Amino acid sequence: MIRPLIGYQALRAGRVSEAGRLYFVTKVAGVRVRQEWTPTEQRSRGRLVQPGVPEIILEALGWLQQ
Repeated sequence: MIRPLIGYQALRAGRVSEAGRLYFVTKVAGVRVRQEWTPTEQRSRGRLVQPGVPEIILEALGWLQQ
């Protein structure tokens, strides 16, 4: 009996990486920022929106692109 792939192995099945191709990068946050939160709540609860973090991410992606 063949056991089905689960977890990380299942996600990688059939994927191919090729140099020079475009790829999408996604991030799933543990706590999503909600519009009804105040700006203070958004910064304290959502690590990806804390001051400086978006800039770091964008700079890193720019570096990778170069």
